[in-house]
This record gives sequence, C-alpha cells and structure tokens, in this order.
Amino acid sequence: MRASDHQYELANPPHFIQLHKGAVDENALAQLAADDNRVTAYQIVEMIDIDGGDIEISSPDTTFNLSGSVLDNGFVFNHPQYDSLLNNSNQYIEMETGQIGLPLIYKESYDIELGDELRIQKGDFTMNFIVTEFIRDAQMNSTMCSSTRFLVSRADFEKMDGCIGENEAEIEYFFDDPGYATTFLTNYENSGLPGNGQAITYRIMKLLSSFSYYMIALIIGLISVGVILISLVCIRYSIRSSMEDERRQIGTLRAIGLSIDDILSVYLKKYRMIAGIGSLLGLFLALIGGNVFFRQSADLLGKAEMTILEAIGIPLLGAVVVYVTIVISARRILKKDMTLSILELLMRTNSETKRNKRFLIITSAAAVILTVIPLNLYLAVSDSSFSTYMGAASADLTIRLATDDDFISKNDRVFEALQSIIEIESYNSFIEYKGQVLKEDQSLSGIQVSVGDFEKTGLSYLSGQSPNKDGEIALSLLNAELLSKRTGDQLVISLNGEPVVLRVSGVYQDVTNGGYTAKMAVNPGFDQVIASDYLVTLKDQDNSKIENVIQQLEEKTDSGTKIMSTEEYISKTMSSLVNSLKLASATIWITTLLLVGLLTMLYVKYRILREKDGIAVKKAIGFSAKAVIREYQFRMMGIICGAVLIATVFSNLLGDKVVSLLLRLSNIGIVDISFTGFNLLTWGLLPVSILLISFLVVAVMLAEIKRFKIVEMNSF
Repeated sequence: MRASDHQYELANPPHFIQLHKGAVDENALAQLAADDNRVTAYQIVEMIDIDGGDIEISSPDTTFNLSGSVLDNGFVFNHPQYDSLLNNSNQYIEMETGQIGLPLIYKESYDIELGDELRIQKGDFTMNFIVTEFIRDAQMNSTMCSSTRFLVSRADFEKMDGCIGENEAEIEYFFDDPGYATTFLTNYENSGLPGNGQAITYRIMKLLSSFSYYMIALIIGLISVGVILISLVCIRYSIRSSMEDERRQIGTLRAIGLSIDDILSVYLKKYRMIAGIGSLLGLFLALIGGNVFFRQSADLLGKAEMTILEAIGIPLLGAVVVYVTIVISARRILKKDMTLSILELLMRTNSETKRNKRFLIITSAAAVILTVIPLNLYLAVSDSSFSTYMGAASADLTIRLATDDDFISKNDRVFEALQSIIEIESYNSFIEYKGQVLKEDQSLSGIQVSVGDFEKTGLSYLSGQSPNKDGEIALSLLNAELLSKRTGDQLVISLNGEPVVLRVSGVYQDVTNGGYTAKMAVNPGFDQVIASDYLVTLKDQDNSKIENVIQQLEEKTDSGTKIMSTEEYISKTMSSLVNSLKLASATIWITTLLLVGLLTMLYVKYRILREKDGIAVKKAIGFSAKAVIREYQFRMMGIICGAVLIATVFSNLLGDKVVSLLLRLSNIGIVDISFTGFNLLTWGLLPVSILLISFLVVAVMLAEIKRFKIVEMNSF
C-alpha cells in the first residue's frame, strides 16, 4: 500500500471525477470550483474512447487487436500538474509525434514489447504509432477499473479528434481533503452540471485500484501467523530433541556444582547463533518472496521511495523481533529442563507424552488449514459464480452499453439483435440511473441504481431479497452502512425535489462502482441514464456456441457495445487477483509440506530418543525391530490421520467463514464468501500429500530403532 500512496503523490490523481460524453460548459464548471473554498483545483481531461477492435498491435511474431479486452480504451495527452501519467520510473513523460505509451496492465495481459507497432483504424482513417513507453496510471491501474488510458502527443490527439472513436470528458476536481469528495458529489449533482457518465470519488478509485492487493495481503497475513506458530513448534522440538542426548551431561554438571545460569549460558550461545543466522536468512528469503508475490503491484505502482531507516531499519527490526522471540523461546525451554532435579535429569521420564501428542495434532491440522483455505479461495474467485460477489447476476453473456448522444438507437439495435438470434434462450435488461437519496442528516447524496427484474438472476443477498415490486430497493452492503439502513427500513429518495419513500427489500455485497450501488424492480422516476446492461442465457452453454453468439451480436450492434461471456469477463477482470492467489497457493503448499516434513522429523526423533530405553527393553525381551516400528507407525500416523481429517473437514466446510470474517474487517464491500463445494484438490490431493510426507518421514526416522540395544540403556 506504501507504493500506491507514493504513486498517488507523484501522479496527483483527482479526488472527484465526473465522466461525460457531449458538450461541456467550462465556465459553469470553473464557477463551481470558485464558489467552493474546499476545491483547490479543477481540470478537464479530454479523452477519445476507441473500440478495442479498432486497435491493432503488431510485433515481429504476431498481430492482434484488443477486441477481447474487458476495458474501455481512452486516448489522452499528458497533463504536468494534475492526474499525470508516469513512465516505468514513475516520472512525468510527454510523447513525441508517432509515439504511444501503453498501460502496464496490457503488458501483463498481452505479449507486448517496446518497439511494437500500434495501429488505430476505422473506415478510411488510420494512424500508426510505435510503442515507446509502458505507462503507470494512478487512476486506472487495475482491470477492475473498467477503463484504461493510452498516452499520445497533443499533436496526434488533435489529428484523432473527430476522426475516430467517441469523445469523453473527465471532469476532475481536487480538494484540501480527499474525504470531501462524497459531499462534493451531492453538490455537483444538485448544480445540474454535465454528468451522463459515472461519478467516481477518491475512495472508490483507490479501492478498485488496490482490491487485488488487499486480498493478497489478507491471505499472506493469515498464512504468516500460521507459519510462525508452526515454526515455534519446530523450535521446541528441535531444542528438546538435541537436549535429550545431553540431559545426563546437564545432570552431571549440576551434580558437580555448576549453577543453572552458567549451564544455560553455554547452551544459549549455540541457539543465539542459530537464531541469528536463521533470522538473516529469513529476512533475505522474505524480501525475495515478497517480490514474487507483489511483482505485479511493483510493475503497476512502482517502488515507494523510502528513507534509509525505512528501507533497512524496519526489515531489520522484524528480523530482530524474530530473533528475540526465538531466543526467549529457547531460553524458556532450556530453563524448564535445567530446573529439573538432578535425579530427573539423569533418568528419563515419559510424563510429556500427552502434551507431545497435542503438539503433533495442532501442527498437522494447521498444515492442512494453511494449504486448503488459500486454494479454496483461489477456486472461489476464479469460478464464474464469483460474479454474484461483484454485484452481477449469473448469466452466459453480459452486454453493456454506456450512454451517449445516440444511446436510444444503439440500445434499440441491441434489443433487435437479441430477439433475432435463435441460440438465445432468454435475456434480462437493466438500466442504470443516477439518483439522489436523503441521508439521516437531511442532506442529499448521489446513488447509482440499476432497474430491472432481479428475481431470477441468482444474485445472493446477505439479508432480505431482491426488489420485486414498485417502492422497493435493494442496497449494496457499503451503501447500507453509509446510509445506516437495514432490510425493512425506509429510504427516502428525491425526485424533482419531492421526497419518495422506498422500502429496503434486501442487502447484497458488491465491489463494482466502489461497492456503492442499488437495485430496483420499477423505476420510480429517475431520468438520468448511465448505461444499459443485458444478461443473456443461451440454450447451449458450449464455448463454441457462446463465441458464435458473441460474433453475431458484434455484427448486429454498434461499436462501443461491450459483449463478453460472463466467465471470460470474471477471469479478465479478476486476472491479477486470480494469478496472485494461484501463485500464493502453490508456494504455500510447497512451503507447508517442507515444514510438515521437518516438524515430523523432529517429533519422531524426539520421541524415540525419549523412549529409546523402553524400545531397547522391548527388543531384548523378544519383540522384533519391525514390530516395534510398526507399533510406533500406527500410533503416530493414527494421530496425524485424525488431525488431517478433522482439519480437512473444517477447512472445506468452515474455512469460508474464516475468510468472510477477515473480509468484513477489511471493509472492501464483500463480507460473505462461499467456497465452491467439493473439489478433488482440497478434499483429496492436499490432505493426502501431507499424509504422504508425514508417512515417509516417520518411516525413515523410525528405521533408527533397528540399532537400539539393551546395552545402550542409561543407568543411574
């Protein structure tokens, strides 16, 4: 998050944005800024929106267009003071004629290199560019932002203007406090200024840009706690195992008069050295691992500038904390052994058997939980049903048409196309409007409302149900919290200055539009349209049939109409999060297997060292080494199998509750997530791999029993 803050400082993105297609009254916008003493600056960023199918990129090996992108493509020239686009070094940059800067998120999605050619073509109009920079955009640096920007020179922008694409204005305001954006949104809407597109506040912008990184940080934080706990158990068994062979020596030293502190200092020197080396090695590996997990965020956001104290002092402080924790734990364990009576030190006892079993149960269970929950989260996010967590309903195809001067005729053509294609079984249409709601302090606040039939869309609700009649409204979670409303409460909206009372029918979770949305079955009188959406269900869900229908729709509708399979939309919108979770799950799995192997090895070694006298006696009275080994295998693997089984059931059936709790604390618009159900990986492969590693380590370590003899017994 520090990198994000640093980029925001350099790029100075707006605190409030109003998108608008059409004429703009610049004098009225300037007057609004002059009349509000909280406004520090304002500007209008001109943008040309070009359909992805009209953008072609060529490299020596391949040529492709951006028709498959889920993002709207806006071409702009740079602005030096506010809302600046930065190069790969986080520096302001101007393009020369014929040069173009591509957004870094396209570098992540496509195989694009510097020097590749980009062509925009529509009818007889063609322009060619050379890719000379990859651009960092503080405002639109995530696939969840729905739009991205290309940087061209002002001269090239003027050549394109009016010849290709659609002109759109980003009306941007800056305040002395970014939190003022919500209040300003209401003032702007009440002023009647241009605003037929989305209004975006600073909080929404930052949430959409950082959503993936919040999720990854959440998972890594959860895993880190688990790994630390397992590591402390490893330390315990490592020390206990090494101490078993030295108990008689310690007892002898105590017997000849050495104090406990003197003996303790001798043994602590070794563990201080081990802890020091381990902490420094862990620091090094953590820095490498962090670069792997957050490589994409580093590419998109850049690295934050830090002082020497921050760059060196904070990581070292973390290493010191780990070192001190290990030393304190080692001292506690050593002192506990050394304070035993001399007789207890010279003679073995099995008084800790139950406690040892408890540690083995906890460790095996924790290993399963640490691997299964992240993988389940990855499977849930990558599943097509995740659209319901984004405020969207389940469907085969999604069509979106943003408002413009020709919106009605374009929308009619979409409607006609849907009726003419025989492969389509059904479709639902939804119109998004801008409205105003009366808050508890009697002030007005803007609200984005989608109107249509939501009863059969499969959208899940945290409470209540979808609106199904006039006078009902469903609120997104963040809107419900902002307005202090629950299911069954009354909500007052303003229509032409008159209050209209609605009933809250339900609350759902949503991350689109920053999580602030609403849904209604009947339009109470809103007249400011933002966009229209269609959810399409096909008779046959085969991928080839879906592609065929998409092709037919593209041929029968206008440019600017976004048509995409819902599964593809989710995969591309959530690509950064999905890829990071996939990498994190694989890394955690491998790391946990190594930890399980190490811990099991230490546990088995500790057990057989504590019980070697008893083992030797069993062998002396006639038990074969194979029989003794089989007995220990049965006892140890029985404990591990039971722990793994319980943890597997818990992780798969209740793990989503743990994730939901953490999501609720993060306040990102999602508080309840459900895993996808039975999966062979989480119910079979991961638990079995942990059992297999444990079994192999137990088998190898127990082979040492073959050399135990009665003559090796310790005697007093």
